[in-house]
Amino acid sequence: MKDEFRAEFVIDLDREKVFEALHQSVDDQGQTSTDGDKVLLPGFPSFMPTPEPGAICTQLEVIPGQMLRVRKEHEPCAGTEIAIGFSDADTGTRITVVQSGFGAWFNAAKDTILAHGNEIIADFRLFLETGYRAPPKNWGAPIGGVTRETPVGVEVSFLEEDGFLRRAELQVGDLILSLAGTRIYDTGQLWIALSFFAAGDKCKVAWLRDGELREAVSTF
Repeated sequence: MKDEFRAEFVIDLDREKVFEALHQSVDDQGQTSTDGDKVLLPGFPSFMPTPEPGAICTQLEVIPGQMLRVRKEHEPCAGTEIAIGFSDADTGTRITVVQSGFGAWFNAAKDTILAHGNEIIADFRLFLETGYRAPPKNWGAPIGGVTRETPVGVEVSFLEEDGFLRRAELQVGDLILSLAGTRIYDTGQLWIALSFFAAGDKCKVAWLRDGELREAVSTF
């Protein structure tokens, strides 16, 4: 599988207007600029503070009304490239977004990247349709590992040395059933549950191992 996240959608706007809305030059602090070197890309997150929600990106290639290719400057996913293509569609403009360059950890965290990518595209599209920049994502408490989606829930695929999951004595291959009594079916639900907690909080987690239900209270 390619090391990339890809999304495509059609918006009922002229592609020149869509391009102009995205191609707004800023400086390193996200302030309006005239140097044409950087843009503040809506929808994409940044751990660095910016005047408006979005990620500061350096322009790599620009074809007005057709394509904008940039490099993300700040974490998360600093250094990845984002290519946005614009083409005519029957009802407006077809937009293709490809983010690539995640590195070797892409396959291990593929479900996380894809789930987060879908959230980004929703906020990105919201900006194009309404002009509203959604506020930064509430990352919540760190779970201390990586999960992958299965038809019945999320399974632990990697554990950090001193994280929430390892302190609760989960193992790779365990199926997380619930956090604080809330059934977890997919990555999105897991993130929503985590958003109600912060580092230092305690939480009850339930999981299955070899068909046996296990529970513990751990600290984020």
